[in-house]
Amino acid sequence: MLKIKSGTKMVVLSILLLGIFLINMSSTIVAADNNYNIALKKGTDVLEVTEYDEDAWKSTISRGFSPYAWFGGSADEIHSKSKYTTLSWFKNESSAMEVFYWIFSLEVALLIDSDYEYDGWAVYQAKWNFTSKAFKDDADIEENFIPVFLNPEDFKRVLDDYNDLAPLVPVLSADDFLLQLILKGLIIPKPFED
Repeated sequence: MLKIKSGTKMVVLSILLLGIFLINMSSTIVAADNNYNIALKKGTDVLEVTEYDEDAWKSTISRGFSPYAWFGGSADEIHSKSKYTTLSWFKNESSAMEVFYWIFSLEVALLIDSDYEYDGWAVYQAKWNFTSKAFKDDADIEENFIPVFLNPEDFKRVLDDYNDLAPLVPVLSADDFLLQLILKGLIIPKPFED
């Protein structure tokens, strides 16, 4: 029988383990799929208030900014409901000036110095404000316009454009800007699988 010294055993064992490790690494591929489909569909979503804590609202949001101002209708009543019906949409490219006009006003939008085009959809929804009664036949807002960015990096771009704009419009705080984004409903669609 062949005797192998202990130092040589360690070298052989190390080479063997390294070989196994390298073979496993070369046969294992780790990758994320960046291609996903984005789709809209016509339909109606009904939202319901299941819990409302007035003290938490006041300490988190603001005493001067009520659920009515945020969501419309009786959003501060448990079991009140709101309804959104997606009516139509179309593919749309919006300039930075158009996006800031939608968020703020024409005066602010005219100050934007960016030629960036945001790729997205223009979505039109009918919106019924929160109510504890039956929904009316006609929506409270017949054509609620919501821009949808197709590229998640466009949110960063909007924030960068705002940072460039902020020194020119000092009355517009960063909190006000983010609040306007939330109130206007600027969204990115979630990916779905086939």
